Amino acid sequence: MASTHSELRHVPLGSTFTPEVPLGPTRDILITCHASASGKGKLHGSPECGTLRSVASVKELDIPFGDAVERLCTSCRWPLPTNSPILPLGAAVIEVDSLRV
Repeated sequence: MASTHSELRHVPLGSTFTPEVPLGPTRDILITCHASASGKGKLHGSPECGTLRSVASVKELDIPFGDAVERLCTSCRWPLPTNSPILPLGAAVIEVDSLRV
């Protein structure tokens, strides 16, 4: 079943996932990111991120989640469909992280 725009959750991918987290099949899921026109630097969940304010031009990119993890802005939230497999994985990562002392 296809998701509609009203069925989105905005989640903090950059503050949840690190390169050490095994992504399994979610690695190949495309996520929409925003970056400077050069495409270098951090990837953002919104073109309105404060970090991008000083950038002259912003472009939108669809990038496999596994390729994006190392570059995700830790301040942004990404809009994901409520049926995205990234959501339960993120919930599990947060749960495991909460066990750290």
